[in-house]
Amino acid sequence: MPDLLAGFLTTNQAACALRLSPVTLTKWRAVDKGPSWCRIAGRVLYREDDLRDWIENEAKRSTAA
Repeated sequence: MPDLLAGFLTTNQAACALRLSPVTLTKWRAVDKGPSWCRIAGRVLYREDDLRDWIENEAKRSTAA
């Protein structure tokens, strides 16, 4: 049977991958900021692909007014 949750990370794993605090990701979820996430069976999980997409999109943002 395939592991349907392969490619998903917990908040702690995602924070480590992004070099952020898990608390930062938790706060960002509350204000609809940061990478996409989902709740599966009561657990908050991040798809690895969503983390990559979020990083890519953040790199393309301009700070010009």
